[in-house]
Amino acid sequence: MKIDTSTIAGFDAMSADEKVKALLEYDVQTSETDDVRRLRDAITKANKEAAEYKRRYLENADEQTKAKEAQAELENGFNQKIADLQTQNETLMRNARVSELTARYTGLGYSAELAGKAAVAMVDGDDKTMLEVQTAYREEQRKLFESEAAQRQPGLTPGSTPSSDSSVTFAKNLASQKNALNDEGKKAFETYFGK
Repeated sequence: MKIDTSTIAGFDAMSADEKVKALLEYDVQTSETDDVRRLRDAITKANKEAAEYKRRYLENADEQTKAKEAQAELENGFNQKIADLQTQNETLMRNARVSELTARYTGLGYSAELAGKAAVAMVDGDDKTMLEVQTAYREEQRKLFESEAAQRQPGLTPGSTPSSDSSVTFAKNLASQKNALNDEGKKAFETYFGK
């Protein structure tokens, strides 16, 4: 800012110290010039434009943020559905494998209960349960074999043990059959070879 020294009375005739003192005391006029007003108006306009751009940016950023959040929510929903479908698929595949193995074990002679347990143990990789099922199956087979063997023996009923009376009767029958065969053998010998 320039100071017009012609407005200070006797400025040209003053010494250097007096000029400094006069300049320090000089009352600067605060009237705006056209240049200052134009600059101030330009700064105000630029500030308003900057505020408008900032408002638009924030609105746009809010819309973008909302769009990103909606997209993320949609992706999370899809990912959850995919995870649910994968779980259902694994469950269905496991159940199909258990059913297939149950049918095979049933075909091998396992009871329905033991076949189901064996199939689940095999699919799950549970060796301990598999061995328990095998032991139970062997016990069932042993009991079945004993029952069938008892049914084939004369004078015995399934689940009973031979009594001493039935053993004696069996031995007497066996002895009488042996004697009868010996008598028939003697008669046949005498018939062919003579006495």
